[in-house]
Amino acid sequence: MTKITRHLNGFIFATLTACATTVGATAWEDSYALEAANKYGPAATALDPVLRQWPNHEFALMRRAWLNYQQGRMSDAMRDYNQILTANPRSIEARLGMTLPLMAQQRWREAAAEAKKVLAMSAWDYTAHVRLMVCEEGERKWDELSRHASELAARFPTDATALVYLARAEAAKGNVKVAVVVYLQVLERIPAHAEALAYLRSKG
Repeated sequence: MTKITRHLNGFIFATLTACATTVGATAWEDSYALEAANKYGPAATALDPVLRQWPNHEFALMRRAWLNYQQGRMSDAMRDYNQILTANPRSIEARLGMTLPLMAQQRWREAAAEAKKVLAMSAWDYTAHVRLMVCEEGERKWDELSRHASELAARFPTDATALVYLARAEAAKGNVKVAVVVYLQVLERIPAHAEALAYLRSKG
């Protein structure tokens, strides 16, 4: 690299950084403030100046996708997540993000496929496992959910969520005694857990 090229690259980087700071500072600040006020639509719109200049700005797209999801604009959220994944197929966050609008639409099989893609990259990603359990419950795959929740509980033994899904699966299969034992374990971790208390009361 020549001395002139190095100076030129430095100038371009400095110029782009300055532009990003100027354009972005107000946009990010406004977006976060609007989200805090539960104004998700305006919070997404506040990012328009950033995305006009940098249409593939990964973080701006991630943020807009989340805000679209919060508004119930599932197709728009999926569009943004897809755009990110096209540019960066290694993004675990975008892949997990994609599960949200799919689950909201009860598209369990598609959401499960996205969660499994995350697990192919990161085998014990906790969020991916939880969302996969949600999908298994949605599809009423009780045997599969029971095995999965049991495996997750073995790896996260202090966690109550895996135990809740395990108890639900066993209850759905009619295994009341097993479900009672598991819900009792849930109460050891969260003594006021409403679902566990309600189930145990219903079984006397």
